Amino acid sequence: MVAMMMESNGQLIRGRRAFRAPLESSLDIELIVNKHLAPELVTVVREHYCTLDVDMRLRYAHCGCGRDTYYQRLHDAHLVIWGMFMGVAA
Repeated sequence: MVAMMMESNGQLIRGRRAFRAPLESSLDIELIVNKHLAPELVTVVREHYCTLDVDMRLRYAHCGCGRDTYYQRLHDAHLVIWGMFMGVAA
């Protein structure tokens, strides 16, 4: 759901598929990604969750980093998102 909302600039398009994530949490995640993540982390998050049909090597190239750096940035983004949800600056 988060990826779909990011692709549609925050618009929820109903009737595509059923999702388990609550809408409020999805909107919170999108807000955190857009407002609180560093640009290189935003790029990795968007590549990882919005371009599912693209080869991983192309994702790494689009992010301008190698595999290890890509996954480190994704991990860092997850920590920031989790920290914001927990009310703690990560």
